[in-house]
Amino acid sequence: MAISAPGAVWDGNLVGLAFAALPLAEGKTYELPFFQYDKGMGRFTLKVVGLAKVDGQDA
Repeated sequence: MAISAPGAVWDGNLVGLAFAALPLAEGKTYELPFFQYDKGMGRFTLKVVGLAKVDGQDA
């Protein structure tokens, strides 16, 4: 299969790893284009809207 994409695209099965690797900071926004084999092209838009602590540690 061949597709035309405007730039780098994440495999839809790996977006969880991509999210975990992002340098999250309050107010940051990210756009992650992806390709899912059964749905085609898509885009996640993420915005960090706050901070959280888990067991007293920054999360």
